[in-house]
Amino acid sequence: MYAKVRSFRAHSGWLDERVKHSIDVALPFASQLPGYKGALILANHETNRTVAVVLWETEADMLAAERNEEYQRLMPQHQFAAGEVHTEYFEVAHQE
Repeated sequence: MYAKVRSFRAHSGWLDERVKHSIDVALPFASQLPGYKGALILANHETNRTVAVVLWETEADMLAAERNEEYQRLMPQHQFAAGEVHTEYFEVAHQE
């Protein structure tokens, strides 16, 4: 299994909207893509930072999702990020 981890600071006052957008728009679309295995959306209201961890069955599935133009258009950083967006890719070494 593989994970894409994306983090950024949301515009002031927009953190809850960022989470809602992921739940209502981005993740339902992602769930229809091949290899989607689930996601975690983390939010820190003190720092206004958010982290999304999206799980994929294979590295190829994860990279294909990254190349999907519609999926990328729906990603919340385009609307909600205040500054730099960090993206990293990982192999899941252990899951319980």
